[in-house]
Amino acid sequence: MPIINTDFVVPKTPKVMNLIYSIEYICCILKNYGIYSQYKYIKRRRSVYGLSIDMIFGMFFSELLEIYLYAINFKFSNLSKLQYSQRYPLVYDTNGNNIPVSFFLLLNNIISVTLLFFIIKQFKSYYKTENIHQGLSKVFIVYIFLIIFLAFASFCICGNKLTGRLNINYIDHLDILLIFQKYFLSSFNMAPQLSLNFMCQYTLGLSSKFELLLGVSTLLHVIENLILLHSDKLKVVWFKIPINFQSLYTSCWNLLFISILLLQSHYFYLNNKVTVPTKKETKEKNEKEYPKLI
Repeated sequence: MPIINTDFVVPKTPKVMNLIYSIEYICCILKNYGIYSQYKYIKRRRSVYGLSIDMIFGMFFSELLEIYLYAINFKFSNLSKLQYSQRYPLVYDTNGNNIPVSFFLLLNNIISVTLLFFIIKQFKSYYKTENIHQGLSKVFIVYIFLIIFLAFASFCICGNKLTGRLNINYIDHLDILLIFQKYFLSSFNMAPQLSLNFMCQYTLGLSSKFELLLGVSTLLHVIENLILLHSDKLKVVWFKIPINFQSLYTSCWNLLFISILLLQSHYFYLNNKVTVPTKKETKEKNEKEYPKLI
């Protein structure tokens, strides 16, 4: 049997951790205010023209996954906490009650989901203002169904009687979802908006506040992760950093995409006029050119 060092002493949390928490809280507030600004922008324009529904659904689904992973499981599920603590028996209690999950970030996820839900409802209210390039793409739909299928399959495998024989734990099911949530969904949810802007040569579908606040929030996330990466004091207490903090990988991809988005808005497509017709205009034009036979 492996020898476990029971004399391990948990070091104290350094003061620089307070700075990390402050940056994280500011990022959350900026992001949610940016989403709220987008909601108000659509309501004022009475139009969703130029806004990618793939991006909004991607953000919505990503926030839901975070609530499922960190709130339902790592915060309140005894089974998840037990198995996670068994991975790191020296630093976490046997019942996993000291696993760090930021309650403030969970509250931020709930607020984000609520705001994004109202924006999705606006797509239904103003669907006539969508242009011919807008709508849920087949690639996005397939990707979401893939995540749901893998989540369901892993859940079934981890929950059956063969779990012990196959050496598969319930937390392995959570690991699969964490990979998709952190390294794909959260990192590339802005890509559909960049693609739509390129096809339409138009960027006024997004609120300038939304772009600016998300840009500042993303930049702060990168700074926060660089502090975590290069601080020797924080490396010692890595297990005290909340597991629902955004990773450096996600932050860097988001910073890249938001930078391209700002270039599109303020340089490439600045002052461009609407050239792509809406779905309503296209339908009316087709009805005039090809009237139904009576």
